[in-house]
Amino acid sequence: MKDVKYIIIAILGFSMLISSCTSEKDFGEGTLENDEIKVEAYIAGATRTPKLTNSNLTQFGVYGFYGLTTRIKNVIFTKNGTSWQGSRVITWPSGAMNFYGISPSFSISTGNLNTSMTSSIQSIDYIVPTNTAKQFDILYSSAFNQTKSDNNGSIVFAYKPGMHYFNFLGQNTLESNYQVFVKTIIVHNLISNGKFTFSTTTANKGDWTAASGNDAVYANDTMELSTPIELTSTRISLSGDDYMVLIPQNVTKWNTDESAPIPLTVADTNHNYYVEIVGQIIKTDEEGNKTYLLGNADNLDPNIPQYESVYFPQNARTCRIGAGSALPILFNGGYNKDGQLYIEHTDRGGGGVIVKVAEWQSSDIEIEEWTPYSENIEL
Repeated sequence: MKDVKYIIIAILGFSMLISSCTSEKDFGEGTLENDEIKVEAYIAGATRTPKLTNSNLTQFGVYGFYGLTTRIKNVIFTKNGTSWQGSRVITWPSGAMNFYGISPSFSISTGNLNTSMTSSIQSIDYIVPTNTAKQFDILYSSAFNQTKSDNNGSIVFAYKPGMHYFNFLGQNTLESNYQVFVKTIIVHNLISNGKFTFSTTTANKGDWTAASGNDAVYANDTMELSTPIELTSTRISLSGDDYMVLIPQNVTKWNTDESAPIPLTVADTNHNYYVEIVGQIIKTDEEGNKTYLLGNADNLDPNIPQYESVYFPQNARTCRIGAGSALPILFNGGYNKDGQLYIEHTDRGGGGVIVKVAEWQSSDIEIEEWTPYSENIEL
């Protein structure tokens, strides 16, 4: 799992007072005992691909606006047993407020995330790191025009997944004398930057605008497996509990074909989307001799890398907010850098191996308003 995972945004229309280790009040009104807001928080829709549970939610920051006044600015809440403790006490005002929350809070987030959190604009600019180990998730929640009397002095933050998510499966569909090892998965030409904007009219709603034109930063997102995984004839998980975080966006397919090959250089220039697998293919003959059709034994030939790449186009799709997609990678096809079929053009040991991927299998998270639930992903 990633060390930094979740950034959670909540808009809550009401004023807040939260128990804290400090006695400081943020625009407090009345007595502490009467005005303190008790906070509860959970992740609404606790499954995507892979499963996201409430144990992943340990900290969040809150912004709050009372009319045009910034009443609460990045007050941080940390899980303390079964309750939440704030960095300062916040109290209910006499009228209604709108609130925003972030986890693990912008005060400790990385420099590739910036916020514009005012009474009139509530948005986040995010450049997703290319290495999945450094990526972090964004979740969000909102409610408007809430008051102390509406909530009996308490507030519940129900957070929703705010990104698109990839995880990866693999299967060796070659004959039994072929071994396949996967070391690295790279998804090419994804737009890595965009802006999330909260809905101003509907609670718990928001959406992304991926950067475009000269503002778009195209990247190759990389998932390094902790150890190379050998594929079997049964479909297995390659990414485990990890996943790739993606700005919701439309992608354009690399439409190469043996009859009209398109080199990767052209695909990259056109920002076409494709997947690269770095690994090994080993063929064993009847005498037990092994031939590396992809990659190389670490001491066999210094001129050939131990792990090599094979490429494949993937059917283009819209990557939507809050949805998780599983990529089942079936090793029975693929292309080289020139956009030609790998098996037809390899000169390694009497034939190579093609790599291709099955059709997308998607799992959409339909989240009920303020009601936690989980959903099994059928792959």
